[in-house]
Amino acid sequence: MMPPSSSDPAARRRRRPNSSGLPDWLPSAYLDALSSSEGELEPDLIFFGEARARRENLEFDDADYWLRGERPDAWWIFGESGQGDHWLLHTDSQVYFFDHDQGQRSAARFAFVVESLTQWLEIANVLESSDRSSDRIVRDALERISPGLADRYPFALA
Repeated sequence: MMPPSSSDPAARRRRRPNSSGLPDWLPSAYLDALSSSEGELEPDLIFFGEARARRENLEFDDADYWLRGERPDAWWIFGESGQGDHWLLHTDSQVYFFDHDQGQRSAARFAFVVESLTQWLEIANVLESSDRSSDRIVRDALERISPGLADRYPFALA
C-alpha cells in the first residue's frame, strides 16, 4: 500500500496543534494510550510518552531529514524499534514503519503495517503473550488482527 503524500495541503492544516499542543488529528486511542502505555511493550514496539514524542517529532520536522524537501505534515512519530527505526501515525490513523537504513525520510519509504494504533497495540499483546515457540501460532494471531499482517510485520516473528 502506497502511503499518502505528506505534501497534501489538507494534511498540513490538520497538523496544526490543538489546545494541548498536539496535532488535532491524532486519534483518541493514541491520546488515551499516552497516559498508560509509555515504554517498551515488546523489544521492537517501544511506545513514546508525550514528552519523548514531542522531542522526536520536533527533530522529525527538520527538512534535512526529508528526501527532496518533503515535509512531515501528515505524520506523527509515536514509537521506535530500539534500533533507530520509527513507528508513525498518518493523519488517516494508519500505522506505518520507517526503517532508518533507507536513509532520508520520504512517504514512499514508509511501510504500511496496520489500520490503527489499536491494532498496533494488539500486535504487542500477541507478541508478549506468545512464547514465540510456534511461528504458526504467532502468524495466525497476527492474521486475525489484520489479513496480511504476518507478512507486513517488519521483524522476524520466531
